[in-house]
Amino acid sequence: GYYETAKSPDKMFRTYEAWVYIPKSIRSSRVGAILGNYQSFTTDQYVNFEIHQNGVPRLVFGDDAGNMYDYRFTGAAVPADSWTHVAIVYGTGTDGKQISCYINGQFKQKTAVKEWYSVPDEVRDNMICLAGDYRALNEQAFRGTLGDVWVYSDIRSDAEILSDYQNGPDLSDSELMLFYELSKATSKSDVP
Repeated sequence: GYYETAKSPDKMFRTYEAWVYIPKSIRSSRVGAILGNYQSFTTDQYVNFEIHQNGVPRLVFGDDAGNMYDYRFTGAAVPADSWTHVAIVYGTGTDGKQISCYINGQFKQKTAVKEWYSVPDEVRDNMICLAGDYRALNEQAFRGTLGDVWVYSDIRSDAEILSDYQNGPDLSDSELMLFYELSKATSKSDVP
């Protein structure tokens, strides 16, 4: 099944954060989507925040022309058998055209973007799934364990990412778009 937002987000996401646990037994395979709204249509606009093979954090966008913009952070791989905070921030750098990845509050890698993709707001038109996306049978469901998951619509600084790692999301921040408290969730119930 699907856990999804009740409505489309009001703003586009720029900062993606989650606590993840990836067992060694599945780390070499594709672990799955943390948040996503990919629907398997080549003309759909989508965004997926996920952990790919070998613990590699990944942010992927698609536009209505069928183009895919795939950003993988091999230098920021999530270790096996350890709770890890992962954050990806879209739009960093002095030119605002970088994507940065953080592990446990520490900057690890920026993308070497060959072709910058300015994400259109239409990406958020589809509701967002938690721990998967809209592929048939949710085939990219997250196969590790998720802790809390949250996103902001602004570009978080290094200091803010470190604070989020140490303290959790800033609940007073008006740019906080989603916050799933999976640490407080119980089986087969709504996620707070």
